[in-house]
Amino acid sequence: MNTLSIILVGLTTLVFSGVQICSNLVYAQATPASLQISEVTRDKEIFRPAAGEQIKIGWRLSSRAKVSLKIYDCDQDLVAALSPEKIMAAGRHTLVWKGKDQHGRVVPNEAYFFIIEATAGANHAVYDPREVSGGMFHEIDRVKLLAASQQLEYELPETGRVSVRAGLVDGPLLAIPVDWEPRTKGVQRERWDGMDQEKLIQVGKRPDYRIRASYYTLPENTIITRGNKQVTFLDYKQAQTGAGPPKTWELPQLPASVLRSPLASKGIIFAKAPPLEVTFPGAPGDDKHPSLLPQGFQVRVDLPEPWKSALKAQPYEIYYFWDGKFLIENPNIRLPYETTLSLKEYQPGLHVLTVNLIDIGGQIGIRSTAVRIR
Repeated sequence: MNTLSIILVGLTTLVFSGVQICSNLVYAQATPASLQISEVTRDKEIFRPAAGEQIKIGWRLSSRAKVSLKIYDCDQDLVAALSPEKIMAAGRHTLVWKGKDQHGRVVPNEAYFFIIEATAGANHAVYDPREVSGGMFHEIDRVKLLAASQQLEYELPETGRVSVRAGLVDGPLLAIPVDWEPRTKGVQRERWDGMDQEKLIQVGKRPDYRIRASYYTLPENTIITRGNKQVTFLDYKQAQTGAGPPKTWELPQLPASVLRSPLASKGIIFAKAPPLEVTFPGAPGDDKHPSLLPQGFQVRVDLPEPWKSALKAQPYEIYYFWDGKFLIENPNIRLPYETTLSLKEYQPGLHVLTVNLIDIGGQIGIRSTAVRIR
């Protein structure tokens, strides 16, 4: 029987290998070597453009050339062109990014990368760290629950994109305190009240709770923005592209030897946990406490927009749990999905039904609903 202890602890490849990450950047030198881009730096790793901060990007050019510097988001979409093919002399150069996109809007909180290209006649040099770095998967050894301050504490050995998931042994995944967010090297503290997403179960007080944390490395010279409280990254992208998967900027093909997530060429909507819609067709009662008959009732699972348009074609595995215990699973389903559950052996009263939905790349959605058996 597959249970969420397997999902939470065992299926590393399924749950974690397909996550969206920002493309990773290192040196890719020109041919011939007479034109080179080297000593690429940025003066800080995190900055707050909404507060007026800016970041300096520097590099050394071996000889006079036409140079472009473009900034991309983690969906590999073009954000800004700081140097649209400007002629530059040999030597050290610096450009400033104020954290704004091509339309002058402050970018949302996320991780960004940049590519530098230089051309002099037939010679061409590119700084594109996606070619050899980033995307390496690691487990985080220890996560401490600081109940008094409602925080999780862990140490990240290098800058990466982090996932923290909490659930029950032999039971469901119940909370995702950190959903593949960029974090810097060092000790991290994340807010989590110890509850499941719907505030129905005190996960952190259960003796059988478990927390799993993982990360993918982010590229050299990644830039992380903070402090934008006006718009989330997903809302920002959907405002640009409308419903459906964000548009992907076409970037050079990477060598097959480079470790890449299967979702690296798709939008971040394909990596983070989508919200689930769980309904009970025909059941009386209110939305918070539907009243169900133990001998059988219908459960319908679907996604809201924009996730529905973007993700509906994917196959899923779906798991059902009753009061934290495994109930049933159905592999290779499509959404929307409807099934009948029979709970003859359970006593009347208030219970919690939890649904976990997992796709082949490891994206997972969770939802718990309080239900009343009459």
